[in-house]
Amino acid sequence: MLRKVKMNLDKVEEMVNQSLIKAEKLRKSILKSAFEGRLVKT
Repeated sequence: MLRKVKMNLDKVEEMVNQSLIKAEKLRKSILKSAFEGRLVKT
């Protein structure tokens, strides 16, 4: 029982870590676009 819970927690932890990495990449991409002036209509 505890082993199964630990395995599930490990999976959730990995999913969270991957989501954080994706979020950081997205943040950098948005900032880059903003500084290049591509987020506003001209």
